[in-house]
Amino acid sequence: MDWQEEQMEERKAPAFEEVEVAPLPPSELKGSLELDSTDDRYLPVPVGETGENLDSIADLSLRELIALVRYANFSDRERQPSRIYVGLTFVGISAFLLTLLLLSIVTLHPEWGGVGGLKHYWYQYIAFVSFGVSGMMMLGREAMRPPFEATECNPEENP
Repeated sequence: MDWQEEQMEERKAPAFEEVEVAPLPPSELKGSLELDSTDDRYLPVPVGETGENLDSIADLSLRELIALVRYANFSDRERQPSRIYVGLTFVGISAFLLTLLLLSIVTLHPEWGGVGGLKHYWYQYIAFVSFGVSGMMMLGREAMRPPFEATECNPEENP
């Protein structure tokens, strides 16, 4: 069987006319955007010229921040919503990850089936279930806390 290259007719690209582009008019903002080399107010200040030790400044600001926000400053009642949110987040992420695991097993390995695939991915299953159980325990602990005593408002004392 002889194979010969077929002679392809060479096509020329269409010729484009060269068009002269008019230069853009000078911008009025151009002068305000350019920096003068003599104007030092736009240049960054070198760290060595400030004369202050940056580590000591960072330590002081961190100490001030810690002094402002102390764990003991927040009451148990103020921390309750955040504990509930964390518990709900754990439960929600666990349910989402378990759904993704089951979906991936059914999609990638339909011969295993849903429950049969858990034999192969049991460690992910146990991790996701444990994550959800820890969230449920957080929520259960919040549910078993004694209710907060509401301060009664006496209209005679506080008009």
